[in-house]
Parts: sequence; structure tokens; C-alpha cells
Amino acid sequence: AAGSSATRDPSRPDRRRPMECAICFDPLLESERLPLPCRCTVPYCLGCWDRALASSFNSAGHARCPSCRRPVRVDFDPGDEDGPARGRLIFSAETGDGSSAEDAVSKEGVVNRLAEQAAPLMTRLLRRFGERHSSLRAIAEAPSEALRGRSIRELKAWLKEVGGSDSGLLEKADLIDALIAKAGGGMIASRVVAATEGGGEGCPPLCVCGGALERLTGRARMRQLLIEQHGVRESANIDALLGHAADRMPSSVICDLCDTQLSPLQPVYTCANGDATILHPTTYDVCEVCFVRYAVEGLGDEALATERQLLYEEEEIEAQEEVEAQESGGRGEAARGALEG
Repeated sequence: AAGSSATRDPSRPDRRRPMECAICFDPLLESERLPLPCRCTVPYCLGCWDRALASSFNSAGHARCPSCRRPVRVDFDPGDEDGPARGRLIFSAETGDGSSAEDAVSKEGVVNRLAEQAAPLMTRLLRRFGERHSSLRAIAEAPSEALRGRSIRELKAWLKEVGGSDSGLLEKADLIDALIAKAGGGMIASRVVAATEGGGEGCPPLCVCGGALERLTGRARMRQLLIEQHGVRESANIDALLGHAADRMPSSVICDLCDTQLSPLQPVYTCANGDATILHPTTYDVCEVCFVRYAVEGLGDEALATERQLLYEEEEIEAQEEVEAQESGGRGEAARGALEG
């Protein structure tokens, strides 16, 4: 009727116009509409649903549907070794409401589980990156050849980056020898290719979420964390702090492949998508050792660390044991009540 102020219910799309995502309002085909693990009928595109789950996970420690607020379990299918270089997020309903200990694994447990599930895809992506960039292995095998074309200033900066010193090194050949001794051919290959934006052979390595992995120095990564996650204002004071204490400060950066806590002096490949995906809601980092292991040396998944696998399996076992203990206690109370009756 004329003058009606009724608003359209996004869960009941108008058949006269394309269906729209309830968040971004982009048109959706019926085949593009994400099937939800809850009873909601609100249409979402995968990107918006993914970001909404990541936002709720980071703010409240649990992924929840943005409409009904029911908790959502997230898993990841990395696909097959010979399949496409992409995986698939899997969403299912949690059995409880997420309010009690037995209804949800800890936040760290969820992050560990997803990192473990995504690891085979990440190693596959790195191996394929190495296959496309043949210069990586060539540089690793003969690093001095690649370093001769670099300036003395650049070599000194790289040597400092890996914790070395240029004191007393006056000739370029001496700097090259010191850099090779300190870093090794694989890490030099990583640095050279990163400095030339993929060596002119294509895009940067991809993350498991499809974003780009950017190589940062350990100090630059710490600076990024201080600004983005800890609310530190960007200023010269940050650089001064990192410059004086980086070699002594503990780092909160952990490699999502080998589960190693990284030194502020260690370079790292970090995803440009940050924490905007539920696949890695606390950002995603690959240390340079793992990059060399899979992209340069082409190692298989037998090199993967098992710490994350053991961690989340232990947490899930403990959570199940707690549930069983509570159920057993409840049955005991009921039996005593029956006897007293």
C-alpha cells in the first residue's frame, strides 16, 4: 500500500529481485547462498559469514551465527595433495549453547585444531610456489652468485637482519661469506626472491585462506602486532623500543606450521588478511625455516610438527572426560534419590 513503511525481511527474499547477502547486500544466486549449520534462513555470502565468525571468535572466544548467536564449530578440509590448491571450511552446529566448559574447546584449542587441519594445504602451497620459482633452489645451491649483484649497503642490512655483525668486514666478498655462514643458502634464497617481489616469476606465496603471504622482518612483525592488536599508537617511539630491545623481548609470534615461538630477529611470512577469517582468527604466520623446508627444499608432510595435533587431541579428550564425569555424577545423584524414595 502507498505510504507503507514495512521493511523487507532478509530471510524471505523478494522473488522479483536477486537474493542479497544480509551483510554486504551483494546479489546472491541460490547456488551461492551459504547453507547454515543453525536454523537461520538469513542469506549470507561465504566471505561475510567467515568474517562474522572471526569477529565473534575474537570478541567472545567462540564463533557464533551473527543472526541467532548459536555457537558454530568450524573445521577445515585441506583437500588432496594432487587436487586444487585450495581447501574448504566446514561449519556444523555445536551441541551446547557455548556457555559452559563442556560446550566449547578453549580458544587456543580451536586455533590449534584449525592450524593442524590447514597445515597440509600450507605445505602443498609452499611446494607449488617453489616449483614455480625455480630460482629459489638455484640461489640456495649457489648463494654467492645471487649476492654479488647486491650493494654493500644491502648486504650489511641483511647481515644485521639475521643477527650478524659487519664489524671489520670491509670487502663485499667478506660480507657475502659472513651472510652465507650466518643464514645459509635457503634463507638467502627466501630473502632474494622476496626482495625482487617473487623474482619476476609471479605472485607471492599464498596463505591457506587465499590471501598473500608477505615476508616481514621479525621487528616489522612485532611492530605490526603492537599497533594492530595491542593498540599502541604508531610513532617513532615504537621503532626506538624495538631497536633497543628487540633481541631481548619475547615475541608473541608463533609459526602456524612448526608451532615454534619466534625470536623478534627471525623473519616471518604473515598473511595479509590478518585475523579477518575464522580459518586463522589470530592471524597466520609461517617462519622462514618452514618456508625453506617446503618451498626451497620441497620436503613432504612428514616434516610437519605434531605438537598442535597432540595439543588439541588432549584438550578434546579432557573435555570429553569432564562431560562423562558430570554425566556419571548426575546418574549417581539420581540413583541415590531413587533409593531414598
